Amino acid sequence: MDTPSPTELQVKTPQDPEKSVPRSPTYQFISRVVYAPIQLVLAVLSRGLAVLHPFAPQLIPLVVCILLVPFVLFFSVSAGWIVWRSVAVGWESPLYLQYGYVIK
Repeated sequence: MDTPSPTELQVKTPQDPEKSVPRSPTYQFISRVVYAPIQLVLAVLSRGLAVLHPFAPQLIPLVVCILLVPFVLFFSVSAGWIVWRSVAVGWESPLYLQYGYVIK
């Protein structure tokens, strides 16, 4: 079994694990071109998260609050609107309660 050159990518075949199939330089170039943007995005995200790591205890409650407040407001307004729309018509007329003294 001779050793492959460093420029060749070796892939083990499932039929015979001892055999390896060399990949062409064109395949390696295309592979690098395709994976380069993905690796760049992952590197930027990793670096960004590493920078934010010390601030995480302060940022997590802030993000949760910012994300949940609109939901609370939406449900509160929609519940108020539903109650306002379902109020009985009789409640819209004035009701004069006669307790005790009448002021003249």
